[in-house]
Amino acid sequence: MTDSQKQTLRRIYSIFLAVFTLAIGVLFIVQVRKIYLSKETEPYTVESVSAHFNEIAVWFYIWLAAIVVGGVLWQIFSQAEQKPKAYVELRATLNNLKRRLPQNEGGSVAMNGYARMRLIVRCTCATVLAFAAVITFVFMLWEGFPLQAKEGFFYEHKVAERVVHTLPWVIGALIVWAYVEVICHYMYIQEIATVKKRLAENAKQGVKLQPREKQPNVFERAKAKILYLFPFLNNKWWKIGLRAGVAAIGITFVIIGIFNGGMTDMLGKAINICTQCIGLG
Repeated sequence: MTDSQKQTLRRIYSIFLAVFTLAIGVLFIVQVRKIYLSKETEPYTVESVSAHFNEIAVWFYIWLAAIVVGGVLWQIFSQAEQKPKAYVELRATLNNLKRRLPQNEGGSVAMNGYARMRLIVRCTCATVLAFAAVITFVFMLWEGFPLQAKEGFFYEHKVAERVVHTLPWVIGALIVWAYVEVICHYMYIQEIATVKKRLAENAKQGVKLQPREKQPNVFERAKAKILYLFPFLNNKWWKIGLRAGVAAIGITFVIIGIFNGGMTDMLGKAINICTQCIGLG
């Protein structure tokens, strides 16, 4: 089978699995709605909830099997190895370029202008996010906040009305945050272009400088001291052994929990929390 055919097969199965996952989610929502609208005297007991979800248990297990089959297919029809594209971290690139500038040019007016603008923009964004957070806490937690619904769904579900009042502020804060990140991204690009232009001018003038050494930050210095005191932490086999040990302990406890009835107890507690504390109840 050619790489193109393998890729087509993986794409088709990915679409199938995504649709299947969406269908399973819809089935869960339908069962939750049935429990909520149930006319039983005690619809939120462990037995009642288990009985409702047993109706979709077969489809849930088929979905789990489909995930396993997908993992096997990905191993059998593995994708051809491609050279990964190098991720360019603009801030690190800028710092590396600025270290190649003469000492008196690294902090020139043009360079400081970009840094100052980024600081102003990010401080403004932080102020907006803090204000939105305060408004959110007021809407959600202040009992004295006047609610307007007098009947209907929002009257019966006060939290839902609070969420409706909160959403515009949350969405607005996220939009501002995204916009600020875009602005800073283009500022980094422009500053990198300015530094490259200055380096080209220095090269034409015959100014050749060795890159200044990068000064380690606090975390890098702390990491170096820890590795100096405990050199075995840098050994890859120690890391592999630690991860394998943690995984083995986790699998062992899961198996023990299944056989001693702990899984059933946890399922019952989860149902009680979801239906009687924070969910349907």
